Amino acid sequence: MKHALRLQSPARQGFLVIIILMVLISACNSPQQLAQQHHYDQAIDGLLKKNNYSPKAITQLNKYYHQANIADSAAIVALLHSGEPDIWHEIYARYKRLDARQLKLGTLPQAVRQQINVTSYDYSAPLFQTRQKACLYYYTLAGHHLKTNKSTDALQCLEMVNSIDSLYRNTSRLIDSLQRCAPTPVYYEVVLDYPYPLPPGMAEFISESDLAPYNTRSVFFVNHKPDPYRLYAEIRITDVKIAPEKSGELAYSESVEIQDGLAYKIDARGDFVRDSARQKIEIPKYKTLACYVSEYQQEKSLQLFGEVLLVSVPDGKILMSKPVKGVSHFTHRYARFKGDLDALSPEAASLIGSRKQEFPSDGAMIQHATENLFKEAAIRLSAVLDNVEPQ
Repeated sequence: MKHALRLQSPARQGFLVIIILMVLISACNSPQQLAQQHHYDQAIDGLLKKNNYSPKAITQLNKYYHQANIADSAAIVALLHSGEPDIWHEIYARYKRLDARQLKLGTLPQAVRQQINVTSYDYSAPLFQTRQKACLYYYTLAGHHLKTNKSTDALQCLEMVNSIDSLYRNTSRLIDSLQRCAPTPVYYEVVLDYPYPLPPGMAEFISESDLAPYNTRSVFFVNHKPDPYRLYAEIRITDVKIAPEKSGELAYSESVEIQDGLAYKIDARGDFVRDSARQKIEIPKYKTLACYVSEYQQEKSLQLFGEVLLVSVPDGKILMSKPVKGVSHFTHRYARFKGDLDALSPEAASLIGSRKQEFPSDGAMIQHATENLFKEAAIRLSAVLDNVEPQ
């Protein structure tokens, strides 16, 4: 059949899908799309890369340039009117953006610049002023944190000062104080040295676990390599032991005697015993209550075994090598009753209303055991590091 439709090959279909995706991605990253998302500088960069100064491109450049300037200027005004003390770094960043944008478009041909109406404004004064104020704010805050023993916060403030202006003041006094009281940074890695498969996602959970929750005033843990660093810790998981689910049963009965009205006292011959007034003598009557109990206990446990190693860098001296263990234990009791519940002891009565529970998954127990192991490792490391003098 001459006009029959021909099926496209899988390879050709895949090629067409790739082409369509590339077109869609390109459209999403177009200058117009970026500008609609308020990414004006990226939109301007996209237009400048094309080196195309057509009327349409110039119109877009003009629009995005002024929209970007208006947005930054409005943000600066809003920050200045906010009354907040920590505004200067953001204002400085906005002025840098305005200055960089002006310089970028200042390299365009003069005819294009005139159509875009690129202003020629000297931002050096506001840049200098806001840079100084931002540095002063973080410098002062660093000193306050040092006085209140917040060494980590002080370090972050000094890092902000250096990122804004590395020549600002003489920070040696603060740095010396920081080194004397700052917590010791420890770079650590988690190594999973267990040869058998684990539940999905658990290997990643163990390897990516964070010791930061166990930071102390004298020690803080980082899982990215600082430069430089002098202490390295390795937590190695070597074994995982999972005890199988167990359900034990214990059957027993409990009973109690309670008074159940009154009866008349009878002698050995079966006659009523009477008092001096010839009245029948009454005595309490008892009955026995009984309840049959089937008590069940569910148990499951998991243990992680490993070791924690602390090494001094760069001499490679081993400061500590100790075993660590993390345990997760699940236990649950429930019971079924047959008989009179009033016969139960307080301990057995506490199980009234209890039900069988689902055993936790291996993954959930590994997660809990991992947290316990890392807590023990952090305690061991902190105990050693409290006696390690910073260099």
